[in-house]
Amino acid sequence: MKIEKIEIYGYGKWTQTTFSNLQDLHLFLGNNEAGKSTIASFIHTIFFGFPSRRKKDTNTYEPKMGERYGGRLTLSGTRYGTVTIERVKNRDRDKATLTHQNGVQEIVENLPRYLLGVDSATYDDLYTFQVDRLLNLRHVKKEELNRYLMGIGATGSELFLNLADGYRKEAQKTFKPSGKNPELNKKLAETEKLWEQLQVAKRNNNNYQTLLLKLEAIQEELQQGSTQLTVLEKENQALSEAIRLGDYYQEWRALSEKIESVNTRFLPPDAAKRWERLQVSLTDYLNRLSAVNVHVQNEQKIYNAFENNNWYTEHRSKWQALQDDYGKTQDLFTEAHTLTNQMNQEEAALVMYKRQYGFGDDMVQLNPENEATIQALLAEEEKLQNQMALVKQRIATCYTELDSLEKRLKDSELQQQASTQSPTSSANKMRIVWWGIAAVAIVAAVVLPEFRIYAAIAALAAIGLSFMKPKAPAQTEAYIAEQTRASRLRDLREDEEAVQERLLQFLNEQESLELALEQEQEKQQKWLVTANYPLTFSLQRVLDENPAAHITTLQTALKETATRLDSVELQLTDWETRTAFIREYFQFNHLEPKTFFERFPELHRQLEVEQAQAKNSADKIADFKAERKELQKRLDETNAKRQEMLDGANVTSETEFYELIQAKENQTKQQQRRDFLAEQLAGKETLLEQYPDKDKAENKRTQNQLKMNRFSEKRIALQEEEVALRHDISILEDGGTYSSLLQDYAILETEVRELMVEWGKKVIAAEWLEETLRHGKEDRLPHILTDMRTYFERLTDGKYTQIIFQKSGLKIRQNDGTVFEPFELSQGTIEQLYIAMRFAFIKNTADIANMPILVDDGFVNFDNTRKEVVYELLRELSATAQIFFFTFDRTVVQKFSEEQISVLN
Repeated sequence: MKIEKIEIYGYGKWTQTTFSNLQDLHLFLGNNEAGKSTIASFIHTIFFGFPSRRKKDTNTYEPKMGERYGGRLTLSGTRYGTVTIERVKNRDRDKATLTHQNGVQEIVENLPRYLLGVDSATYDDLYTFQVDRLLNLRHVKKEELNRYLMGIGATGSELFLNLADGYRKEAQKTFKPSGKNPELNKKLAETEKLWEQLQVAKRNNNNYQTLLLKLEAIQEELQQGSTQLTVLEKENQALSEAIRLGDYYQEWRALSEKIESVNTRFLPPDAAKRWERLQVSLTDYLNRLSAVNVHVQNEQKIYNAFENNNWYTEHRSKWQALQDDYGKTQDLFTEAHTLTNQMNQEEAALVMYKRQYGFGDDMVQLNPENEATIQALLAEEEKLQNQMALVKQRIATCYTELDSLEKRLKDSELQQQASTQSPTSSANKMRIVWWGIAAVAIVAAVVLPEFRIYAAIAALAAIGLSFMKPKAPAQTEAYIAEQTRASRLRDLREDEEAVQERLLQFLNEQESLELALEQEQEKQQKWLVTANYPLTFSLQRVLDENPAAHITTLQTALKETATRLDSVELQLTDWETRTAFIREYFQFNHLEPKTFFERFPELHRQLEVEQAQAKNSADKIADFKAERKELQKRLDETNAKRQEMLDGANVTSETEFYELIQAKENQTKQQQRRDFLAEQLAGKETLLEQYPDKDKAENKRTQNQLKMNRFSEKRIALQEEEVALRHDISILEDGGTYSSLLQDYAILETEVRELMVEWGKKVIAAEWLEETLRHGKEDRLPHILTDMRTYFERLTDGKYTQIIFQKSGLKIRQNDGTVFEPFELSQGTIEQLYIAMRFAFIKNTADIANMPILVDDGFVNFDNTRKEVVYELLRELSATAQIFFFTFDRTVVQKFSEEQISVLN
């Protein structure tokens, strides 16, 4: 037996949870409080019922979230194949619902007996491994431990041994073959003694036997009368039944004649249904055909509404060519618009340029000769300008020199006037004079670059002389100084006259140059007038800008633009000619080419849409026509089938066929009634043959009733005589000890019988249990012992090699030959022995009760080596029975495959 799926509606912490794809060895991995024990308890609950609330300290695992309390398990490999067990609290009085593969459900009162083969206690003892049970082994006394392990080794549970012993002990309390004190022994002795007394008392009654014989004769006569009465009653019952069934029999014969009178053998059994299906199909095809015709008409109207479709289809190639050239034509319109704007701009620029500078159309074009003339005139003008600039510079120099000389003259005159003043005053005045000279020299150095060096030397000398202390002149020195000043004054006046002469010469030269420049400018203006250039232009500007050439360039560009525009307009005219058939069809001749061109894409799109819609409509019409053709074909086939049914039924019209069907239906009802009557008459054929005439049967029943009445009257007289005899016998019995002894014997006989029945039940139960144990020892025990020793040796790593069963108890042999009793072993070794025994028993009794094994952290006290051996044993045992291993040990992830582990969160 294998659990394929666990579905929890509500149990403990689990609600609406499903575990599927469960393996033969399946692990539930999770920490404490993850719900491992809850799942184990859930499986136990579905098998054996909900935990009792009356027991103290028992977790009932009722859900806290208001979910249904319970769930279901899907099992395979049961005696009924794959089934589903569902158990929900407060539904069907907590009983299990068993659902078979064919969907049939049944409420099972005792599921362990019906399906599982074991009860709850046995399942807990044999198939459930819990760590707390292993830990409890350390608290078991040595005698109890020996017997406990002995019981597991012999049958897998001590339950059978205890139960058998209990029945034996209870039976011995009632009866022992050689006993005196048990209750049944006492009753048997008392009964034997009372029987002897009763026989003695009976022999002492002389008339008792005579009365008993008479009583016996009366009772025999009453018995014979009762037998005859029973025969008459049975005969009357048969007569009554024959009378009752007579009407049924006559009706059955009449129905048989009617059924045979109607010939419907050519009519199929399902003719009405077939005819009805054909009639429905015929109606459906006619309705659909009518609907399709309406669709065709409506769609034809829609198709006819596309009035431009045929024309567009005829000219579609021209439209496509125009559409292909649409981009190019759009570029032509754009280019025409651009060229028109460009030509207007170029023309406006030419006119504006002429108007701005007053240019005419007869301007002389510049050529190398004209350019040479202009360059000669400009060179001459430039030469005169340079000379004029030089003369002006010289005049300015003269003016500067005159200003300087005048200032020096004034200074000299002032010095001469102050020569009579005190030396200090004279010295101060001389210092001022020298500073003035230095200032003039600096100004001259700035104004006259060519005399800058001389002026700078003079300025430095003047500044140096201003800081020299004058000596106190003597009389001779004063005279010399006076003469020196007078001489200097004369030199300055001479210099001034020379500068004025040069200035006059430069002024005359300037006047001559100005006259020459005026003449040169008149020549330039004369050339401009001769060449038809406006006087606002200079020769240099004419030479730089060359207006005539610029005007020629503008005119050439304007002409090229006009030529390109003519070419574009010619191509647009060609496109307009190609679209004449469109404008004529749609009456668009009044539209400008540009306007028509802009409407062309939308018009083409509308025609394309209209053609697509027309094509879609045409396709629909074709589909509808095809559907109409198919419907007509099916309609013809249906009519052919109808005619075939009419021919098969040997009728010529639909009316006759319906009448035949009605007759068939009536015949069916008559057959049903006849079958019902036949069921009522079944087994009564002999009775009806015996009493075929109803009237005779009624007469016979009346005669029998009279006989029964007479016997009843006679029975009453015999019963009265029987009562009198019993009264006489009772008087004889009451007159002595015989009656009381007889009554006591009857009571005692009843008590002994009850005690013997109770004693027999217990003895038989004990014998049955012991026979079961003997069968287990004789047939399975050798295999159990072999596997037990092998498992125990593997679990102890070869330290213990043999398990010995003796009358005195269980013994364990170590590999060195030392023998131990179980209580002498360590806790870990006892646990290993316990697991070895349980595993061996489960493996060798799988054919009797193959139940899933629940291991709830049963190996937490084992070291890693022992765990490895246990895991290997679990793998081997899973080939015989399904194992659910609940653990918190994360290392199992490395020991088992992912599909074998369900991680609980």
